Amino acid sequence: MKITEKIDGIYMVEPFLVGFKGHYYNYVKSLYNIVDQKKLLFKIFVPKNCATKITETIPSKRVFEKLPDDSIFNTFVGRYFTAIFKYNFHMYNGLKNISNNSELNNKLLFFGTIQHVHVFGLIFWLLFTPKSKHPAKIVLTLRLSIYRYDIKRWSLISFWYIIGFNLLFIFRKKYNIKIISDSDGLVNEFSKITKFHIELLPIPHTSENINIDKLIENRKDNRVIFTSIGEARINKGFKLIYNSIEMLSSQENFNNILFKLHCYHKINDKEVADIIQILKEKNYSNVELIENNLTEEEYYKLLINSDVILIPYDYGIYAANTSGIFTESLSFGKVVVVTKGTWASNNLSYGSGLEILDQDYNQLVDAIQNITIDFEKFKDEATSKSMEWNKYHNPDNFLKMLISL
Repeated sequence: MKITEKIDGIYMVEPFLVGFKGHYYNYVKSLYNIVDQKKLLFKIFVPKNCATKITETIPSKRVFEKLPDDSIFNTFVGRYFTAIFKYNFHMYNGLKNISNNSELNNKLLFFGTIQHVHVFGLIFWLLFTPKSKHPAKIVLTLRLSIYRYDIKRWSLISFWYIIGFNLLFIFRKKYNIKIISDSDGLVNEFSKITKFHIELLPIPHTSENINIDKLIENRKDNRVIFTSIGEARINKGFKLIYNSIEMLSSQENFNNILFKLHCYHKINDKEVADIIQILKEKNYSNVELIENNLTEEEYYKLLINSDVILIPYDYGIYAANTSGIFTESLSFGKVVVVTKGTWASNNLSYGSGLEILDQDYNQLVDAIQNITIDFEKFKDEATSKSMEWNKYHNPDNFLKMLISL
């Protein structure tokens, strides 16, 4: 790969990368692997409490202090004012640490996620740091929607985004700032509150780097495996899946289906905890509860050995937000069930599966039954379409487009 004259490496900023929860690590690892293949410089700046296994795997430098306690978001003042100051101060100090101890000249400084709790810290760092210590280019990634599509209104935090992004736009040429997203929905959304031209890039999932033969298990029966993977949350359809299982449990073909539910959840999420307790008491023979936080290998092992991935996320939150689980499900040729109108639903034509109406567990029951009956048809379609999906969404394509910005 030919790199531009101004840029000789990619340095990534990821203040939330502490462990293996979520897709932060998978995203970073996929980018590092392809950058390393191209013999380019790569380093990621992480929190001081980042897992040692991560820093031993990826060239890293610990620069960020431990993140403020997220209980700060529990009150109105905390969420919309105190958190703004604390998180942006956290970002400013981390960036100052980076520029004081690392050579940024001729580097692309890449932010995997940028939020309102980051923007002002970045701006102040740029203003109060000598030009000689600035990177050649800064690329910011939009991944989180700030518009509630179900009730058709902007979140209150959009106020901070508008101020922050307008300030960034003023300095965009001086500091060579670019903004990207992996969701066309987010591009359209943020184009309404900022003058930035937001580039749409692919998602650099890690399927090419996974040894499927090593992780695949021998099937002991012919039941279709429906899996819910990732942190168990109500807005990710966990209650919807539970209600569907309850409805299905009274039907004849219930035992022809195997459910694997990843139940790792926040300690204070009482609603999810209560559902898990009910499922334990009912002790269905075909419902497997996975309560631990999964390692990378455990995550991919669960995904690869599943047939159908359940992604009935709330429309109001996920209309524009991407889903790493959906991306990887299509990449591995898995059948999916998604919520109509979401980003996943809008990309369902690149894979195979069914969509349901938001919050409709009756439709989820029907989808599970219909897929079970015609599973081989859905499976063949998912397998054939995965190749086309992977031609666009892959680390190599992402890196080429990132460098060419």
